[in-house]
Amino acid sequence: MSPNQSDTMIEPFPWMVALDAVDRATCAIDLLRSARGSSAANEERPAVAEILAWRETATAIAAGLSRTDVDWIDNEAVSRP
Repeated sequence: MSPNQSDTMIEPFPWMVALDAVDRATCAIDLLRSARGSSAANEERPAVAEILAWRETATAIAAGLSRTDVDWIDNEAVSRP
C-alpha cells in the first residue's frame, strides 16, 4: 500500500497521524486484512482488536514513547527479600 493510499485512512482513524509513513502503511494493511477476515468469519472481534492495538500504539507514540533498544540487566540471581 502506498503512503498516499494509507493516508486516506486518516479520516476514519485520525489517530493514525501519530504513526510514521511506514507504520501508517503497515497499519492500513493490517486493518484491511483483519476486516476482511472478520467479515468472512462473520466475527467482528478480531478486527476490533486490531483497531484497538494500533490505536494504542499510536497513543503511545503520541505520548512520547518510541521504539528503543532495551538495555537488559545481566541475568543475575536476586535474593529473596
